[in-house]
Formats: sequence, C-alpha cells, structure tokens
Amino acid sequence: MDALPKEFRDPLVTLRDMDWVGVKTIRSEYTRLSRGPTNQLSPDPPYESLYRENTIYGSTTTNTRKSYLQTGLDLTDEEDREPLDLLGIELQFLGELRSREAEGDEESRPQLQAFLEEHVAHWFDDFEAAIQENEPHEFSEAIVRLTGALLGNEAVRLDVDWQRG
Repeated sequence: MDALPKEFRDPLVTLRDMDWVGVKTIRSEYTRLSRGPTNQLSPDPPYESLYRENTIYGSTTTNTRKSYLQTGLDLTDEEDREPLDLLGIELQFLGELRSREAEGDEESRPQLQAFLEEHVAHWFDDFEAAIQENEPHEFSEAIVRLTGALLGNEAVRLDVDWQRG
C-alpha cells in the first residue's frame, strides 16, 4: 500500500485500520449524510442541482438525463424516486463509460471527459466539504475522500480542468 499516492493510501489505511461498526451504524450514518436534514447535523443531499442551483430537479438534472440518453443509457429508476443528478447515479454513469472505454469503445472517452468536466467537477468538492463539516464517521469520511481521489485521478487522466481543493 506504500506505493499508492497519499490521496489513495490515507483513506484506504483508515478503512483497513478502523474498528468496524455494525450495518445499523453505517445505515444511520448514510441517512444522516446523504438524505438531507435530520434531527442531527447533516449536509444537503448529494444532488448536483442542489449544490449548483440550490434546487432539486433543476436544469442540471435535465442535462444529466440528456447525457445518459445520448450514450444509450436510461438510468431512470422504475418508481422515478430519485432525481437523475444524484451523486450515486452520476458515479454509476461514469463507471459505465469507463467500462466501455476499457473495452475499446472510442466514443466513451470524450463522453466520460465531458460528463466529468461539465457535471461532477463542478460540485463534488462542495459536497465533500459539506460532508467534512458535518462530523462524519471515519468510514464515511474515508469513502468520500477515496471517491474524491478516484475522481481527481480520472480528471488528470482525461485532462479535465478540475482543481481539487
């Protein structure tokens, strides 16, 4: 693990060395940190439109859906419960494009680059900072830091203009 860059190594060491908590604790922490205001300290939920436009179902939600459909993906959930600019859905989309690129699909790289630059790079750092401000459990903090490191690494690989804080 020593060969890894610090931004990867530190959260992985935290995950490796932490006292593992029960599923109930992690579930409660997930709800507090990603579902919005609770009776505890919590950040805004991880929707791009909320962080960029201060609303849910804003124009960025529409634009993310267009990006998904342009690549042939319809990521709408069956009950249409989540706005499509939820961080988890955006990460799922990036993962799909990355898989396609690895399989030799030449169209995927510019799509991946554009989505990262036009969407995730504009708000992930604000979300990560909001998590840090809300006293996360070490598990949640490590996961968010690792996600940021992976996204930052992809930004460098794809020459995306994103200055990580």
